[in-house]
This record gives sequence, structure tokens and C-alpha cells, in this order.
Amino acid sequence: MKIDAFGFALENYDAVGRWRDKDDNGHVIDPSGTLFKRTKFATAEQFKDALLAEKGRFARGFAGHLMKYALGRELVPGDKPVLDRIVAASATEDLRMRQMLTQVILSEPFRVKFNPAEKLSAAQP
Repeated sequence: MKIDAFGFALENYDAVGRWRDKDDNGHVIDPSGTLFKRTKFATAEQFKDALLAEKGRFARGFAGHLMKYALGRELVPGDKPVLDRIVAASATEDLRMRQMLTQVILSEPFRVKFNPAEKLSAAQP
């Protein structure tokens, strides 16, 4: 089972963003965890610092998730150069969300919307 470090770090916030010290069952919330199997954190501030220390890695992962959602498919090894270009182009704007979304939309895989799995299943009788 994978543990969601992001979820631990933000557990003190409820569904509408209000701070809480206990969960709905009255248990004290422990927001500590380990990010990327490297950096331990105990507070949201430490979590933010850990993310900033791994900014490039986080940006690449985030871009990959955006691409998977935008394409409606899993990424394949051929998508690596596109991800590299998206992150590099977004870095010129300090990796801002707007720039990353723009780069995903302008990417060839998004404009072409080719799903290798559909083509393979259509070719089989």
C-alpha cells in the first residue's frame, strides 16, 4: 500500500480549508511523513520546504499527471521528451500552473490525442 505524503501534510485542513487539530473521530492529527522517501516533515511549513527542495522532481511529476488526465491515457516512454519540454518551458515562468497547463495544451500528444491502446484494440479482430 502506498502512503500519500501530501495527504499527511495537509491533514490538518478540513474539506473547506479550515484548520483542525483533531479529525472527525476526535483523534489528534499527526501531519508528519516523508516526501520522496528522502525528506521527513512534521508541519505544513516543513512539507512546503521539502517540496521546494525537490521543485524540479515535483514539477515533472505534476506535469506527468496533467498529461495523463489531458490525454485520457497512461504515459508511454515516448512521452518523456514531451514532458521534458513542458517542464523546461514552464520553468521560464517559475513553473507556474498557468504556464504548465498552456504547455500541456500546446503539446503534440494533446493536439493529436492518439491513444496507442485504442489503435491496438481496433486492429485485433
